[in-house]
Amino acid sequence: NEAPIIAETPIYTVKENSAAGTSVGKVDAYDEDLWMKLTFTLVDIPGGDNVASLFKIDDNGNITVAAGVNLDYEKKNEYRVTVRVTDNGEDRGFTNLSDEAVITIQVTDEDEKPGFDDKYPVFEVAENSKAGTNVGTVTATDDDCKDNTCAALTYTLVADTVAANANDYKEFKIDASTGKITVAKDSTLNYEVDSLYYALVVVDDGTLTDTARVTIKIKDANDRPEITNKTLEVPENSTAGTVV
Repeated sequence: NEAPIIAETPIYTVKENSAAGTSVGKVDAYDEDLWMKLTFTLVDIPGGDNVASLFKIDDNGNITVAAGVNLDYEKKNEYRVTVRVTDNGEDRGFTNLSDEAVITIQVTDEDEKPGFDDKYPVFEVAENSKAGTNVGTVTATDDDCKDNTCAALTYTLVADTVAANANDYKEFKIDASTGKITVAKDSTLNYEVDSLYYALVVVDDGTLTDTARVTIKIKDANDRPEITNKTLEVPENSTAGTVV
């Protein structure tokens, strides 16, 4: 019984966030005993991480991403694991023989979309608020920033289709770099006229975007009474109590 031999292995690569079953590569092995059936297994390197469970290998040496695995370049971009190939010598009265090789699997970076920490934030602001009054801040994160490969995020306010008034968003401004929302104009928010506003915030990393739906509730305030100037007339010689 001749032992199987694993051919020279390349460095394998796979994209981050690859789905279960995504091909990583193939390990080739041969056995001079042509009647032998070879079986491949992945084995963790002693003292190393639990890598073998992240990938699967079939009896043809094809390596794929295992189910339930999230390969994240920003968390770990290289794995090393042992591939073992074993023959079926015992089927012919021999001892099973095997060969091993340590392979390297590199995870490649992909542009990941930014995401809002809260997709449906709700803020409150008092009616009659002055321009610049703080309403609230929306925040988004980009996993690409973990390794400093991300572009700066930009925030924009746009109309929301659920709003009764398509111009709701124009009552507010947003800081493009911080996501801080403020009142756009002096004293235009009136609880008695409209107590609820809707707007969409779009965050953009230069390539990909995400959207959050913002609800802004207008709080009622004690409105001061107003007296308007008016000219009144009354006939001469009117008696006391005549309505003017």
